[in-house]
Amino acid sequence: MTTPARASRGVAELDPRDHCDRAGEQAIFRELMEFKSATRLMTISDIGRSGKSSLLRRLQHNCKEELKPSVPSSLVELNLLGQTEESALAQTPFAFVRSVIYAFKHRIDTPQALFPAFHALKDAVEKGLESAAVQENAPAAKHDDAPVAPSGIAGSGTASAKVNEGQVIGVKNVDQEIRANVVIIQNGRSGLTPDQERRIHEQYIEAFFADLRATTLQRPLAILLDGWEQCNQDLRDWIRDELLGRNLFYPDHAQRPSQLLVVIAARPHGYKRGEHPRGLRSDEFASLFDSQGEFAQAVYRIESLSREWDDDTIQAFVRNLGYPPLEASDLSFFRDKMYNKGWTPGQVETVVQSMYESEAS
Repeated sequence: MTTPARASRGVAELDPRDHCDRAGEQAIFRELMEFKSATRLMTISDIGRSGKSSLLRRLQHNCKEELKPSVPSSLVELNLLGQTEESALAQTPFAFVRSVIYAFKHRIDTPQALFPAFHALKDAVEKGLESAAVQENAPAAKHDDAPVAPSGIAGSGTASAKVNEGQVIGVKNVDQEIRANVVIIQNGRSGLTPDQERRIHEQYIEAFFADLRATTLQRPLAILLDGWEQCNQDLRDWIRDELLGRNLFYPDHAQRPSQLLVVIAARPHGYKRGEHPRGLRSDEFASLFDSQGEFAQAVYRIESLSREWDDDTIQAFVRNLGYPPLEASDLSFFRDKMYNKGWTPGQVETVVQSMYESEAS
């Protein structure tokens, strides 16, 4: 075997079509995206390094490039959510909603076009922030509809927005339901009081759900969530109760986002190798439904990914690791391990890396 120079392995350079095909799982996803059944949630559970993340990237690629018409989709890695945020915002419902919106990919439509109510509120709030003026050395001011500014801080400027019964709004429709009474610190930084920030975040989330309902009346959407086991419990509860329970599976079907499919990928719950103590349980979302039959109709569960790896798929996987194609004897070795021994992609990666690195040493 000739020792290769290993290529860069940046995720952005990988073509989703070269990830393991999982043809069966892709076919199920395509069928669910036709929305001819009651299923609106698809869960994918398998041990670590079995290809769940690769499959989700492939599904997002299919939404954009293969489904006709193209479907906007959002892929959020829950284990990375909030890493670039201040600790107070990390893995909160607001951080989640914002990540979902700006992770949407589509050939034509932008997040702004898909979520107009959210962005109308955002523009209104930012307009209020920008219009607030710094009043250096001014005494604390009290306004009829603004909080009392602490000593040394002057308060001015307001911005308001409303989401009305799930309808998309524009800035001109803004009213007094929620206010961002801006507090300006003398050094020029602007901010909100904790209570104002909480109320604004709640309004952003309401706008997000209103947009989901309005947009899915016109076109399908897909939200793909990876790393469920790495998500903190508070946010997991919120996703289950709010995104799923009070929206996707709301008792009044007319108030549901009609053409929304959510996919959640996770390690299974357990303590064996490849499992996770906070992994996905088989009955994770059963409490949202009145009966086991309703649960079975609404949630499509995949509890083990297919292990169908042909030669082209194995070679593509190795190529994505940054190595040249396997020689025939090595390809035969891995084919046997994957078909007959149940090796996962993670095990193959470890051995391939070891093979090439031993040749280089």
